[in-house]
This record gives sequence, C-alpha cells and structure tokens, in this order.
Amino acid sequence: MNGGAPKRLVGWKQYLRHRGATWTGNVSGTVLVLGGVAGLLLSVLTMLASIAGMWFGILLGLVLGGISGFSFYAGVTILRKVDSMQPVTLLTKQNAKYLPEVKTLVRGSDPPITAPQTELLRATTQEQETPAEQLLRAGPGSGQDV
Repeated sequence: MNGGAPKRLVGWKQYLRHRGATWTGNVSGTVLVLGGVAGLLLSVLTMLASIAGMWFGILLGLVLGGISGFSFYAGVTILRKVDSMQPVTLLTKQNAKYLPEVKTLVRGSDPPITAPQTELLRATTQEQETPAEQLLRAGPGSGQDV
C-alpha cells in the first residue's frame, strides 16, 4: 500500500459490485471495439468488391460501416468510463486502521449477537466510558421494544 491510506475502503458487497462492473465494462467495451473494427473492415471489403457496379453492395457496406462505427464509439466510451471509476479496496482487519476514528462504529465481539436492538453502537474514541446521555436508545413509536 506504499505506506499511505487507500482511497476508499468498502465491504464485501460493494467490493464485488465494483469488481463486477469493472470486469463487465472491460469485456463489453473490448468486444464492442473489436466488433467495430472488424465491421469497418468488412464494410470496406464489401464496398471494394461491389465497385464493379453492384449498388446494393455499396449500400450494404455503408450501413454496415455506420453500425460498426457506432459499435466502436460505444466500446471506447465504456472503456473510458471503466477507467475513470474510483479504485476500491476491500475492508479487512489490516486496513481498518485507515478509517476515520470518529466515523467508525464498533460492536463488542465477546457476547454473541442475539438481539440487535439491545446492543448500542458508539464511535471509537480514546475515552473508556460513554456518558449515558450520548447512548442511542429505541424510543416510543420506533417499532422496537425498549
């Protein structure tokens, strides 16, 4: 990691979504670019073969060339979009220290989690005790039992 904090740490779900979007974008962009190049070559060959007087071949070559040009442009656009995506790193125990202390919520790992509404979350700080007025509690009308 070159001693610096990564740009963005994400959980499994976001990490897999980002990797899938990157892979799909790269594959579809490459296929469109290659298809566009092949189509342009085929349209030029079709027009060259029909120069002898077949107007249908020239028209077919022009239509195929237009479709291929659009395919090439769409592929390049997709590849540029994938390249501009912000890189992400999977959040692990080793790189969790890079998260801002104030925005990090911790949960005790000793007791098993049985009822999430009874467990309180707090930001990690250097203080050992959190004053009672800063703790979040379920209130009336929130849909949770107190």
